[in-house]
Amino acid sequence: MNSSNLPSWAVVGADVRVGRAQWKRGNPLVWKQKGQITSIEKDALLTKMNRVGMDVYRILVRWPEGETASLLPMMLEPFVPSGSAEVVPSAEV
Repeated sequence: MNSSNLPSWAVVGADVRVGRAQWKRGNPLVWKQKGQITSIEKDALLTKMNRVGMDVYRILVRWPEGETASLLPMMLEPFVPSGSAEVVPSAEV
């Protein structure tokens, strides 16, 4: 069985944001806000290129104003509202 790059929290309907390590100059400011996973799709090209038998997925995220982006799961983290106990995402890949 192939492994994949999907963490257990990455499910359709989950609230996410782009991880702090990805907040770079030139990236959309909306990436710092809460978005929602609308779909998860296997990336056939990256799966073929990785050469380690891992299925590589992309996650489609939609932000409140309607913007969308197709991102690799490693770029995302679960969204934790301020004032809530922070949940540390598992390192499973």
